[in-house]
Amino acid sequence: MRYFISIFLFSHFCFSQIPVSGILKNKANIEIPSATLQLMVDNKLIAYSTSDEAGFFEIAVSKNILAKYTLKITHVQYHTKIIEIANINAILLIVLDEKEVELKEIVIQSKLAVAKIKGDTLRYNLKALTTGNEEKLVEVLRKLPGIEVNEDGKIMSQGKVINDLLVNGKKMFGDNHKIATENINAEMLEGIDVLSNYENFAALKEIEGSNKTALNINIKKEFLGKITGTIDAYTAYLSRYQVNSNLFKFNEKINVSAVVNLNNTGFQPLSMKDYFSLNKSVRQELRNNDSSINSLKTSDIPVFLLSDDNVSTKANEFVAFDFAYQSTNKLSINGFSIFSRLRTTEISRTNKVFFDNSSTSNVLENIFSKNNLLYNQTKINIDYKQSTNNLVNYTLLFDPNVINASNTIGNNLNSTQNTIGESIDKINYKFGHQLSYISKIDKNKLLSFNLFQEFNKNQSDIGLDANYNLFNLNSNLTQNNVEKNNDYGFYSKLTIKKKQHLYKFSFGYIFENSNFNTGIALGDNRINFTSNYFTSDISFQKSEGKFNYKAKSEFRHYFLKFGDEKGENSFILPSFLFKYNFNQTHHLLVNYSKTVDVYSARNLNDNSFFESFRNLFANSNINYSTPITQHIYALNYFQFDLYNGIVIMLNSSYTVFGNRLSNNSVNAVDFIQIQQINTENQFAWNNSISYEHRISKIKNKFKVSFNYINSNFVNQINFVNNTQLTELFGIKTSLISIFKNEYFNYECGLNYRYQTNSLSFQGTKNKIIQLNPFLSFNGKINSQFSYFIDNSFEKFNTDNQSTDFFNLSFKVNYKAKKFKYWFEANNVLNIENAQVIKFISSNNFTSTEIIDRLAGYIGFGIGFNIK
Repeated sequence: MRYFISIFLFSHFCFSQIPVSGILKNKANIEIPSATLQLMVDNKLIAYSTSDEAGFFEIAVSKNILAKYTLKITHVQYHTKIIEIANINAILLIVLDEKEVELKEIVIQSKLAVAKIKGDTLRYNLKALTTGNEEKLVEVLRKLPGIEVNEDGKIMSQGKVINDLLVNGKKMFGDNHKIATENINAEMLEGIDVLSNYENFAALKEIEGSNKTALNINIKKEFLGKITGTIDAYTAYLSRYQVNSNLFKFNEKINVSAVVNLNNTGFQPLSMKDYFSLNKSVRQELRNNDSSINSLKTSDIPVFLLSDDNVSTKANEFVAFDFAYQSTNKLSINGFSIFSRLRTTEISRTNKVFFDNSSTSNVLENIFSKNNLLYNQTKINIDYKQSTNNLVNYTLLFDPNVINASNTIGNNLNSTQNTIGESIDKINYKFGHQLSYISKIDKNKLLSFNLFQEFNKNQSDIGLDANYNLFNLNSNLTQNNVEKNNDYGFYSKLTIKKKQHLYKFSFGYIFENSNFNTGIALGDNRINFTSNYFTSDISFQKSEGKFNYKAKSEFRHYFLKFGDEKGENSFILPSFLFKYNFNQTHHLLVNYSKTVDVYSARNLNDNSFFESFRNLFANSNINYSTPITQHIYALNYFQFDLYNGIVIMLNSSYTVFGNRLSNNSVNAVDFIQIQQINTENQFAWNNSISYEHRISKIKNKFKVSFNYINSNFVNQINFVNNTQLTELFGIKTSLISIFKNEYFNYECGLNYRYQTNSLSFQGTKNKIIQLNPFLSFNGKINSQFSYFIDNSFEKFNTDNQSTDFFNLSFKVNYKAKKFKYWFEANNVLNIENAQVIKFISSNNFTSTEIIDRLAGYIGFGIGFNIK
């Protein structure tokens, strides 16, 4: 026993983490910032850092009494210095000798690092990365290496969406990043940090660590403790308008934000991704829970929300309120409530080709749609720390929404002109809450309990009126669908930490009940389906040091009940993760996981029901006890050179579906009969590679990204397998100037997208090519005048059609004390509606659509800054 203790103490002493720290000065006793420090063992680099503005540096290393440490310090204005470190516990004071420069009138500029690391925090050097012309947070974020703001407004770090957006350490607007990034003014920013291994409960982080990433926005002191923000109003040609107000009050204890936006210019304060997040399960809010979460039981996403600017008109009324309160170290409360109403009209002309066993039929279709979406999400999250070792967390989610759509369709089928009126009214309602308790029961043990309950109701009323008999029944049909899901359950987990390893044991029991009722002339559906299951898993992992890994195995046993039938099914769900850390900003990660899910009552209908004038769902051909399985293989590579601003990212995922929900489609001339079925042996392969390089000599940043998607899905047409192969290749390049407070900055580049769709049933192959070169300028004429000019050209090509248009937008700002005036033109060359081409391949048809795009506008605005 004594021998074992001695070995343990020796190994702990040899390999425990300890910082090498110190201060750099010159002979005049002046601190030296932006020096590069490389820590080596036996001439091999093991870690590096840079000195901050106070000359301070810190490098975390594993202490090894057998190693010989050497520190190399380099700086463009000083001679390189190499020292041996006899005592790594001491705070070093290192004096560098300045280089002698004999030539006159030569200025030597030190090259500032674009970011620095301290512990788990990556802090960006905003002075080195921004030009001073940025107006909003989103414009600053897009200039930070390793950070992306994707098309849906989500903030991504190292190729992955961040888990939390913080302002001065407090959460803001949950997963709805766009609300914050589009409204926080750039002048308010003191700094931006990426927090890896983020966790605000110290006991949990101490034992388990964290795989979460947070982005923290630091606000300047001059904007703290008072109401700040802007109020803007804009009016434009043809009755276009936008009114926007964003008000903030950031304090030590409380942050409060309020955003109001009313517009018909096409601006959408809430992105498509944010709407998806409104529909997420409350189970995703469970604290310290590793169990996989079912994904089939979500509300339908309204199609018109995905249309972006491919609409004839768009109007939005939006109100959002957010607060974060921390009275003491024990209690913190944060929450938000979002209300939005989106109204659109859509006009499209479509050529559809339907496939049958031995023939095809062409349909020319004109559609006019009026859509209305009214939605809300309210979320409240409470953390109560009874002590440093105990946390109680409660989350409440409330998400009601109403969808109204009115469609007028005219088509020509077999030389017959048809007209159809279609009305759809949906009311969706979701309420969920969870309670988590986490306790550090020993210095190396953590125990957690989770309870949750979630209720989801989706009601849909559909009315059809046509000049022919719909579905061979009647020219006028109505239908009412009601789907309900009521889920609840518990999880518990024990975590034990031994040295650098974690051992986790968990179990839980989940009750899942769903029912689907339909009342129409075709018959009544009353489907009840129960899919309760017991789950238990065991895992071990190592998250410290250069080589990390995790292995997990989950056992899941289902108790299924469909009507009077009962069944059981068991699954083993393994997962593995391997990660090698070259250093703190350079890693390679590979992982594998197997997931399983079961169906909802809506997938198991006994009788027919319709969802539109064209799609009639026949009785399901799904075996309720057959699971939906998928195997996911993923690779992630990330490298960030802090000194040169070089970022390399690679993400690849390959998903194999052992079983997948699909359809068998039968073309009945004026409608499609769809039967839900199981299909096997399908895959989806997604890849993205990006490279970013900050070229200091010419003060430019070069970015290039490649995307490749290859998917192979199977459906059936008249009970004959039809393999749908989709390939998509995309490339985006851009060159962005980073001139400092100059009259002129620019961004130029090219977006290219090539997509092919192949259907094995008829041996058809279609393609669409999108080409989008762009060039934009911005600058400051003086402290009062600034300008922005955007130029882009978009060209769409399909096998038999082509369309293109040129987008010219510009904005001129004038600032006078607290007021701002601007003249703005958006897509000014297309004041009348432009058109784009969209290609769709689905089930047993392909379609090429010519869609009206939102028209441009030109007008004048006035704003007021509150400071």
